[in-house]
Amino acid sequence: MTNINRFFILAILIATSPLCISNSDDDTQEKSNEKKSIHEILFSPNTIYDYSLSPDGDKYLYTTFDGSVYKYYVKLINSDQEAVFFAKANAAWVGPSTKVEWIDNNDILGQFYKRDVGINSFIYSIKHDESGIEVAEKHLTKRTFILINPLPHIEDRAIFAKHSSDVGLNLHKVDIKAEHFPMEFRAQYRMNRGTEDVEGWLFDHSGDPIISHEIEDDITTVKQNRYGSWKTIFTSKAEQEVLPISIESNNTTLNLMISDKNASVLRKVDLESGKLLDYRYPLQRKDFSSFKFNPETGTVIAAVYVEDGIHKHEYIGEYKPELREKIIPLLDREHFNILETNVEKGVSILVTRSSDNPGAYYLYQEKENKLTKLNDIYQDLSGLSLQKSIKLVSKANDGVVTESYLLPALNASDDNKSPLIVMPHGGPIGVRDYNYFNKHAQLLSQLGYSVLMPNYRGSSGFGTEFLESGQKQWGRMIEEDIYFASQEALKTGYIDKNQVCIFGISYGGYSALMSAIKYPDFYRCAASYAGVTDLSLLYSKHQFHVDDDLKEFFVTYIGDPDTEMDQLVAYSPVYNAEKIKIPVLVAQGGNDSIVDFEHYNRMLYFLKKKGVKHESLFLPYEIHGFKKVASGVKFFKALDTFFKQSLNQ
Repeated sequence: MTNINRFFILAILIATSPLCISNSDDDTQEKSNEKKSIHEILFSPNTIYDYSLSPDGDKYLYTTFDGSVYKYYVKLINSDQEAVFFAKANAAWVGPSTKVEWIDNNDILGQFYKRDVGINSFIYSIKHDESGIEVAEKHLTKRTFILINPLPHIEDRAIFAKHSSDVGLNLHKVDIKAEHFPMEFRAQYRMNRGTEDVEGWLFDHSGDPIISHEIEDDITTVKQNRYGSWKTIFTSKAEQEVLPISIESNNTTLNLMISDKNASVLRKVDLESGKLLDYRYPLQRKDFSSFKFNPETGTVIAAVYVEDGIHKHEYIGEYKPELREKIIPLLDREHFNILETNVEKGVSILVTRSSDNPGAYYLYQEKENKLTKLNDIYQDLSGLSLQKSIKLVSKANDGVVTESYLLPALNASDDNKSPLIVMPHGGPIGVRDYNYFNKHAQLLSQLGYSVLMPNYRGSSGFGTEFLESGQKQWGRMIEEDIYFASQEALKTGYIDKNQVCIFGISYGGYSALMSAIKYPDFYRCAASYAGVTDLSLLYSKHQFHVDDDLKEFFVTYIGDPDTEMDQLVAYSPVYNAEKIKIPVLVAQGGNDSIVDFEHYNRMLYFLKKKGVKHESLFLPYEIHGFKKVASGVKFFKALDTFFKQSLNQ
């Protein structure tokens, strides 16, 4: 099982999902910003997002959500013409499984998950003339066929996967215009026999899978499809990470990254001989989030990494980012990412964002050197004076260095010191905070609190060694990292050292409670939403007993209940409640499928039994995060009241 998959599992199980995705029945009536509280403004779901260019560069699609209805639009670039091709008021149709992608110049595939049905697949065919845009919808299937590669350069073709409980994913290159679409998934048309249960595939320019890679016991095996038979062409060494990136347009060269604890290099494999070529390009950094390559040639253009909390690019070889250089002056050097480019038409879509910029989409037309703002992502935040966060670096007693981001309170200064809210992220392993707009942090800033977001050990983006140093550190060195980051924040001069509280969601909630136990003289109060409170209770989940990979992850990164139960108990808030000497707020959603509300019940029982001063808030219909705007508003109003009462004692 891969490290990536291990971290993904824990992120799914314990990380927070803080976004509000719909209004409650009481929220549907529109209000002007003058009549809304700051909570309602910052939790507003009114968003526009997911811009995507058509392959020919003549159109783009985008999504809007007003808290009740999701709408998907297609718009012509050099015209005011646009049309809605999908609109649903039911949030059950739109979620993490949703995919809306261009299949070719005039066809869009939409995949929408319905809880009682599965993935519904639709094709939207576009025609337009001077009179307007016409979109024809075709329902392909209610069966769960997963889009893997839209093959936008091949008309009417796309790669789908059909899940088999026996072997994994079976790949099929299908005709999306076929009269009987499900017949395209007959067994004889499978394309990846022998590589069904792997990490992923690379496809040649005909849309055929020719490279796969799988990881077993931390060893990566790269295979090539030769005339229907998959042959191993590369096997990693111990402690090496290998990632196939792209296939060059001649279909004879594979680009891949090889990384160990000391360095990362780009290498090339000759697919005719199956051997590594002499090409070796050393990368300046080790920890990359992704790679960019030319979709026409397969040439690797840049490695994407995170520095100071924002995504940056290391450009490869002689490649010059000329397009970026043209755009920079037009945006007054504001940080941006180019999402898509049509080179022939000279059209690009980009997005700007930073800690004090919630984000906006732009269209750049290179031939005219013209930059057009398409939309702000968050429609109701214009006019707010948002704060810009700063980077802090701190060191724990064992020498581990961590990076944090401090968002000042509105109007905070040396003469107007603010309280500090320490806000550790969820996870804890393989998750991180970025130096981008954070809705929860900005809300607390508007309410008069400075907010610290520490990337403690175990966070992603700082190298494998740092990530693995979070192993079995629940309630231990992770909380020490957070404490020393808080000490660093006090040195800025605009924080009242006697007014520090800690708050988090999911693992962050657990951390808040454990920090109250470990550092009772430093924090004035602690608040937990959807926080784990009893580590032993995690092992009662059904998945732990039927999923060997999940069991291995829990045992490795949290502890073995068969041999380390004493440690699990020792670092569980419920069994240390008598050590809590400060007020605590414990909150929970009743429909949380990640952290069972039994954690909430047990914590309240022990707080009451030990006579600890506490507040509680139960949101019966909420999930692991906030599904309803009203829930988020209610919780953060209660949180603000709790902070003010605790700090003014």
